[in-house]
Amino acid sequence: LSDGRGFSTSHNKETTDENKELIKQHISSFPMQESHYSRSQSNKGCLDPNLNIKRMWKLFLILHPLSGVSLHMYRDVFNSNFKLRFGAPRSDTCAYCDRLFIKLIAAETEE
Repeated sequence: LSDGRGFSTSHNKETTDENKELIKQHISSFPMQESHYSRSQSNKGCLDPNLNIKRMWKLFLILHPLSGVSLHMYRDVFNSNFKLRFGAPRSDTCAYCDRLFIKLIAAETEE
């Protein structure tokens, strides 16, 4: 006879592929920005500076309360599947675009 010790699966939750897809869809639903000039050097996207992984996870739990996804798993999927950071893009325009913009403004003021 077995007394059932050691066979609990409640604390050995593994995130299913379905939950991982839900997490990916959730992260992808946030608006992302790409910086204009840095795009050639880095393909990292930028999320709103008011967000962070914990806030995104809490929003995920509101949408999917029965998923049982932990913050650790959400962070793991975020870091391993997305090249994102929080904050505004570091450089928005290149020097060439800046010169064109200045010439455009100068041409408009001359008229």
